[in-house]
Amino acid sequence: MASSTPVALITGAAHRLGSHTARHLHQRGWSVVIHYRSREADANMNTNLRAPFFLGQACLPALKLSRGAIVNLIDIYSQRPLANHPLYCASKSGLASLTLSWAKDLAPEVRVNGVSPGAILWPEGDAVIDHAYQQSILAKTPLARTGKPEDIAGAIAFLLCDAPFITGQILAVDGGRSLNM
Repeated sequence: MASSTPVALITGAAHRLGSHTARHLHQRGWSVVIHYRSREADANMNTNLRAPFFLGQACLPALKLSRGAIVNLIDIYSQRPLANHPLYCASKSGLASLTLSWAKDLAPEVRVNGVSPGAILWPEGDAVIDHAYQQSILAKTPLARTGKPEDIAGAIAFLLCDAPFITGQILAVDGGRSLNM
């Protein structure tokens, strides 16, 4: 049986314009095929999972000695995957799992938590977001605004400085958006 749903293959859809184009077509009812090269997949996993793991291992002696804390920057899509971004979501899910595993393994010397940002408004020029797409996100966000980098920084500072009895938690900083996903 043939499908009436149009299909698009977007090469380079893992980043900026390609990613924006893939989301735009998906919203318009297209089935979008994402093209990942092995190099891109490795870069994604290296950045989002391997680097935090090896950095954490390297810092572990100092963290234990100082009874320090780790806060990993995860993503709301680690729990509710975003369509057409399987490797990104998988890498962030892996980081969420690493966060929880380390919270068990490193206690009581080191606290380990994560912050999962939702829609964050980055400074001008970083990425162009379609106005209609932004409005569709805001419609699903109970606080009816995008977050700011300061919202994320404040949550991280809270977990590091003001939460000595919190470990093994992943805090969604998303204006309530994950309630509607």
